Amino acid sequence: MSTPANVLALARLVLDATEPRTAAVLAACDALCRAWMPTAYDLILYCRDRFDQKAGGDRMREKVLSLQDEADHAVYQACEDTGVPILEVPTGMRTAERVQWIAKRVTQLGITAI
Repeated sequence: MSTPANVLALARLVLDATEPRTAAVLAACDALCRAWMPTAYDLILYCRDRFDQKAGGDRMREKVLSLQDEADHAVYQACEDTGVPILEVPTGMRTAERVQWIAKRVTQLGITAI
């Protein structure tokens, strides 16, 4: 699942923040993330796995492949800036293993998904 912080981080990467109106919108989005996300999210599950980018489903993905590392850092930082706890999901697991790992941690934390 994506968060508003993900959107903010990616917008910061591709938009011209030196343009005053863009800078104002980015600042407003940052304020929204910092104010609202701690009330709406108990936890952010952060997965750094890299999936096959040639698998299809998103014909625009190839245009931004060069931004993956920069985007990963920016998204993590934007999520961290919100103050919402982050749980990093280990990489390299199959989907079923990832689901089991997440379910166990969420249960240990007393968080119930609805």
